[in-house]
Amino acid sequence: MNIIFQELKKELSIKSLGFSFPKAEAFFTSQWKWPPFVFVVYRVMVAFFTIGSLSAFISKNLKLPHHVMAYLTSWSYVLLTLHFNWSAAIVLYHFCQTYCFSSELDREDHAALKSVSSSSCSPYHSADHEMDTCNETCHTGDAMNNCILANTDHRSESSMDDTVESSKINIPNVGSSGLAGSNGCTLPGDHHYITINGSGSSPAISKKIFIKRSDFVEKEDQTRWYMKVSWFLYETISSVSVIVTVLYFVAIYPYLNGTDSFEDISVHGINTLLVVFEMIIAAYPVRLLHTLYTAIFGVLYVVFSLIYWSHAPLINVIYFKMLDWNQPQNAIILVCILLFVIAPFLQSVFFLIYKCRLRFYRRIYGEAYLT
Repeated sequence: MNIIFQELKKELSIKSLGFSFPKAEAFFTSQWKWPPFVFVVYRVMVAFFTIGSLSAFISKNLKLPHHVMAYLTSWSYVLLTLHFNWSAAIVLYHFCQTYCFSSELDREDHAALKSVSSSSCSPYHSADHEMDTCNETCHTGDAMNNCILANTDHRSESSMDDTVESSKINIPNVGSSGLAGSNGCTLPGDHHYITINGSGSSPAISKKIFIKRSDFVEKEDQTRWYMKVSWFLYETISSVSVIVTVLYFVAIYPYLNGTDSFEDISVHGINTLLVVFEMIIAAYPVRLLHTLYTAIFGVLYVVFSLIYWSHAPLINVIYFKMLDWNQPQNAIILVCILLFVIAPFLQSVFFLIYKCRLRFYRRIYGEAYLT
């Protein structure tokens, strides 16, 4: 119970209104360890489907009593289409950056390693006599921009590697001026070195590692601006899509007498199905307080409907018996229920799905998604 209260306290803090997340991969990879190409195909297919559905819906409904963009359905599906196409662009960008241009990036990394290597052996570090005889061994990390240089002290490379693998690295605190403590030294630019003491059968062996400061400083937020935009679109449209589906099948569909088309089903029913798939397949996080952005979207549409209605109160009623401002009491009650009861409830359901997704990930792969 205490864990639940702590989680709620964290989620209901002002900080949770923002879009900070410690794992950028959540916005361009699947929640599950699928081959990257599979997720790319999923993203591209859904993006094309939403564009096609939106185009077909608009072209089919050009002769409606009201302009097609006056309907909540159109607003919501435009935002849904924007989300899926924006997220597809992000996935394609990172996929190409990782796999299509890897050889070019490897050459750039090699040049960067040589640059750091030459600077680490300069007279700038003459105070450390061990640095005068540099015998560098470059180890390229998994990340494309990581750069590590190791300086061995009169030992073979293989023995040193074995020693470091069995060593426990204690990285000192990092301040604005570099690494603190006697075992650290600031190098030119954004590089530092730390000394790793051996353990086990070779406790006397030590090794100096040159590492970029950004590689070992843990950041609270790893997301770029375009990931934040994608996250905002996802959180905003998820609840709106479900609300549109419920309103359509409860208040409109029963009176159509079988005249509905595939275009109508796509934007009123399949939209929610796509949101459900997104919650299961993608790795987007969910924040309880992000229901605020759904409410803002709803308020904007309500203001629009009021302005639209005011130009012709008897004609410009978009949704009779629901959002009819000739009967303001009923309209206000419905708006308040949707924005302040249904939307927060749906956001809570999405949050529980997100937490269950993380729990399933841990059970399947034996590790936490967020460490």
